[in-house]
Amino acid sequence: MHQNILWEGKKNESLEYCLINTVPEGFEINSVVFGKSEGNVFEYEYQIKLSPKWITMSFLINNLLCNDEPFSMISDGKGKWRINGEQLNEYSGCMDIDISLSPFTNSLPINRLKIDNAADKEINALYIDILNRRISLVHQRYTRIGHFRYLYENLNNNYQAYLHVDDSGIIIDYPEEFRRKHHIIFNKK
Repeated sequence: MHQNILWEGKKNESLEYCLINTVPEGFEINSVVFGKSEGNVFEYEYQIKLSPKWITMSFLINNLLCNDEPFSMISDGKGKWRINGEQLNEYSGCMDIDISLSPFTNSLPINRLKIDNAADKEINALYIDILNRRISLVHQRYTRIGHFRYLYENLNNNYQAYLHVDDSGIIIDYPEEFRRKHHIIFNKK
């Protein structure tokens, strides 16, 4: 099965076209995000490989408007990350990534954690600020407040947002940030 999703970014006047493929190893995500931020045009592509349990195994981010080297990291699936073969101990324990220009990555912990209604879980995630080319560790909390709703909190800066998801745990609405415009599911034959 694969899913085609189009999100509109409200804050950065952006569009994201995302393809989610179900493969024997889990999921492969290929996405392109383009838009304008503070008068500057941007266009990035990212690829994420997930285990069947929605654990991030690797990601690659590429700036399509310049010749910067693509940025990629690999995980052992247990929270240990490597870049160019070197282990990054400062990110140990992070099972999820959070890409600044995409609502998709909020779906990763939602699907991985499978939180019961009225319960919450705290995680550490790798926050990837694409536009500023920075990566940091962020402490987050996801609270399930309904069958299709979650309260997302960035505990580092007290930011919070109410997320609306579909049956697959994929973000539909991230108020003031992103809104899903189209979603098509194809079954592979």
